[in-house]
Amino acid sequence: MLNGWQYLNEADRTRIERGIVENAVYGGPWHIELQPTNLCNLNCKFCISRGGRHGESLDWPALRRFLIENSRRDLRMLRLTGGGEPLLYEQIRPLIDTCGELGILLENITTNGTLLSPLAGQIVRAGLGWLTVSLNEPDAARYAATMRTSERSFDQAVEGVRALVEARDAAPPERRGVCWGGTECFRENFSRFFRARARALSKKGKGRKGRKGPQGPIGLIFVHRCEAAGFVNNPSSPSRSSPVLALPRRGAP
Repeated sequence: MLNGWQYLNEADRTRIERGIVENAVYGGPWHIELQPTNLCNLNCKFCISRGGRHGESLDWPALRRFLIENSRRDLRMLRLTGGGEPLLYEQIRPLIDTCGELGILLENITTNGTLLSPLAGQIVRAGLGWLTVSLNEPDAARYAATMRTSERSFDQAVEGVRALVEARDAAPPERRGVCWGGTECFRENFSRFFRARARALSKKGKGRKGRKGPQGPIGLIFVHRCEAAGFVNNPSSPSRSSPVLALPRRGAP
């Protein structure tokens, strides 16, 4: 998967393709992936990054200079991910604002969603391609056991998605990104997700307000106590490794 390829203009694509053919470099970077911190507020039992966490975060002045310098060249997109929780980065607000000011699209943010609510509006205003929420379990009790946290964290993640949906729906069309709900599948939870998906689809496209999404029915997947969270099933998910639900961009083709 070529991250952000769809956001490049024809001239950018031509330069990249020419470089591939000629084994040369004609610009860039157009897209960078950052792990701003390895701090995390959860303790997921499946995490492969716990052993490498020592409380490090990227130096903000150096990162800001890097973004400014490269935005004057070819930098178009930024992806925030990592072995920690990117929204826990101490300078996450100025980072988001700087991207917005420089015209750098937040092509993707991968997050557990528990810190999303107070940042949702700011993220959408800055410019968001899509956001991945690692929810991993369909209810609060199982979530708490798998993520080694409190059941309240599940509620916070769902609330974060709701806040992002509301901010997206209130934004102008060019700021309406996509929200993905992703899972880690284990033998213990694999069948539960498919049962939850079937239950969501059985609602005949009706959501909390009886609305229909442009790419599928509004379901009840990943929802504590069967409360609609606004997720929409999307069969054209970019993930091929795990069941994923998507909230498609309003007005997208």
